[in-house]
Amino acid sequence: MRPTSRTLGLATTLLAAGLLTLPTTAGAAASVAYVDDGAVWVAALDGTSKTRIGPQFTFTDSSGAPVTQKYLDVAMADGGRIVGVRNEPGKIANLSRFRVWEPNGQVARGSGGQELDGALGNDGAGPFYVYPLSLDLTPDGALILNSFQKTAFNFSSQTYGYYAQPVTNLTGLQPVSVTGNKYATLFGRRTLVLASSTQIALQQNVPSAPVSQSGEFDPFLTLQAPAGEDLTRSELSADGKVLAVARQRFDGGTLVSQAIDVLPISVFGPPATGDFAAGCTIPATGKADHVSISPDSTRIAWHDEGGVKVAPIPTFTGADACQFSSPPVVISPTGSAPSIGGADAAVISATIDPRPAPTTPTTPGTPTTPTPIPGGGGPTTAPTPTSSAPTVTVPSAGLSAAALTSTRGLRFTVTVRRAGRVTARLTVPARVLGRSGRRAVTIATGSATARAAGRLTVRLNRTAAAKGKARRLRRARATLTVTQAGRTTTRTVTLR
Repeated sequence: MRPTSRTLGLATTLLAAGLLTLPTTAGAAASVAYVDDGAVWVAALDGTSKTRIGPQFTFTDSSGAPVTQKYLDVAMADGGRIVGVRNEPGKIANLSRFRVWEPNGQVARGSGGQELDGALGNDGAGPFYVYPLSLDLTPDGALILNSFQKTAFNFSSQTYGYYAQPVTNLTGLQPVSVTGNKYATLFGRRTLVLASSTQIALQQNVPSAPVSQSGEFDPFLTLQAPAGEDLTRSELSADGKVLAVARQRFDGGTLVSQAIDVLPISVFGPPATGDFAAGCTIPATGKADHVSISPDSTRIAWHDEGGVKVAPIPTFTGADACQFSSPPVVISPTGSAPSIGGADAAVISATIDPRPAPTTPTTPGTPTTPTPIPGGGGPTTAPTPTSSAPTVTVPSAGLSAAALTSTRGLRFTVTVRRAGRVTARLTVPARVLGRSGRRAVTIATGSATARAAGRLTVRLNRTAAAKGKARRLRRARATLTVTQAGRTTTRTVTLR
């Protein structure tokens, strides 16, 4: 990033008081999570393995109409846990929800066995919210960092900051709010923020991190964007060796440009030293955003108008445009919001979407046409697997509301294609139970574990919401949702 020619214009001052320790990294990053067509995918960094772990989320509202929520953003922790944020298109940010997956691609569960799927909370101090402006997850996957912007009732002021919310807070209980900084990301458990229009700041190594107050941030990097441009999100590799900074320009309220600059950190404080002469700008297709660096600073991912891309860290030769030791890989031409982390793409693929064994090779010299894996482009040859969602069989007599509301529960049969845990839930529109609101009410849940592929009986036990409601539930249309290994089947049934 040369002051005379680099895109940031760069009056450069590195200040890194108190930066005595670096977070440890578990090893080379294994995969990249991203959003494609409203679903969450995980891919190997070379694009050879791609698995959908989070499909679009569908439920029934109080009127009985189906509602679809699409994933908008995703973050993968250094330890491999993944969080995705979803919402119904066109709805306000206050209705956003999150879902957490383990490093093997399975939906994460709390100590009581409940899925870690809940409301993305806010502080309730403003009517108009925009979030997440940036999304991150602590290395252990226990705390969500979610940047926000909120506007006063009379539009007289705007406040920026970030929320820190435990993944076990599923009800949207007010998260910890830290105001005064923008576009928070994580360096270990410490928060890296845009503290002003020209300054990136790093949280001190305090025990409470990433929860903090403004006084616990130290200046890290001071730089000046070109006239008319604004700095936005920054990303510091977990080993402290590489920093990436995004910037953008608006013209009359229209976003006209976005770019990402990458800078090697040669000495990490105090005082820190950045090699600005070697820095460069990512050669993107159109607007570029959502940069992510692997924990070991060997790979970098970004999104531009050509999709989600992954490349080696630039060689930092001093050229204006970043040079790579090998060309960037297009993970998905339609993907967005990439995040590199510690999950193993091969493990996820084997767990969620096992592919058939290779068939007998074709005759040498006979060309074959590769079958693309869903979820985007890139060098792929594996065949697309058939669906492995469980098949649900409801008793010919139907499901009894009386049995449901008693201690006997309800039983039904599923056919599964693999061993593993099967979960089920039965929901009805809120109005069936005399409630207001659009969200469906869960009236029964159940689970069973298959030891092998085949038929399995699952028992549904009523929830507190269904207790004493047999008359209301009789002849109600309910939705039965059955899930195994990330694959879901939904059936609509009428309770008798």
